[in-house]
Amino acid sequence: MPSFMVITSFEDIYNELLCVQHWLNNNKISTNNTRLSEVTSIMQLIKENYAGDALDDIIIEFGFEKLFTTIVESDSFCAIYKHLSKYNQSRLPKKKLREAIGGPFLSKDEIKGDRNVNNRNALFELELAAKMIEKGKEVIGFDDVEIRYDENTINFQCKRLISRKNVRYNINQGYKQIEDRIIDKSKYGILSLSIDKIYEVDKIFSPPVKSERELASIACTLINDFIMCYKSIWDRHLLTSFLGVFVILKYTGRVKDRNLLVRGTQIVAVPRATCPSDTAFFLKFARDCY
Repeated sequence: MPSFMVITSFEDIYNELLCVQHWLNNNKISTNNTRLSEVTSIMQLIKENYAGDALDDIIIEFGFEKLFTTIVESDSFCAIYKHLSKYNQSRLPKKKLREAIGGPFLSKDEIKGDRNVNNRNALFELELAAKMIEKGKEVIGFDDVEIRYDENTINFQCKRLISRKNVRYNINQGYKQIEDRIIDKSKYGILSLSIDKIYEVDKIFSPPVKSERELASIACTLINDFIMCYKSIWDRHLLTSFLGVFVILKYTGRVKDRNLLVRGTQIVAVPRATCPSDTAFFLKFARDCY
């Protein structure tokens, strides 16, 4: 169960966000009046008005929910910039980049079934693509994230789960999309599920904890609960080329005694392939990527 934690100063995050905006604007993707510009403005206010150890004052000023959103989204924007900026302009998924930086600032203001949920969906997909690039994988598609790996094509269906009521529908829809796109024996499909929103992680991680290990333990508990509750849904699907599921949780938590804000990502790869050799292929791929 890979877990990644990053401790970065507010000033470093702000400087990275400026680079993100500069890169996008240079590629004719305006960042004015976007979620990205709002995140950057908040980070600038924090950097200019609070010392590094003033977490209590920052949380009082902005509220943990807003601070949580700012930190987590900054992490996503910066990861996308770091790895997609390696591409020349003609290869960039500009439409998806424009979509990813827009939308409501807080996820609670998204409306199920409305187009305003698409912005963070696009962000989730682009961050997955960035992770693949970081790990040296050849990304050959961004509308659906598709990569080449060991002379095979892997198609990802990314589902950012908005409501517990729709988890079954989203998993089944993702499987159907994989089924529709698998056209030869050298192509496989993986479901990539973001569970942040349905577990309201901004609330769960708001109380301070004693250590980074405790944050990782909370994230592990949430992912295990998700798998226990919903694994039976994807286990019903028997397409040979459906390899399995990535369950992904991103969070920001506070380590009390050290007065730290820590960004974390927890990922679990759950095999589903019916063939043992395909299961081995999936687990090898997961190890290579995470």
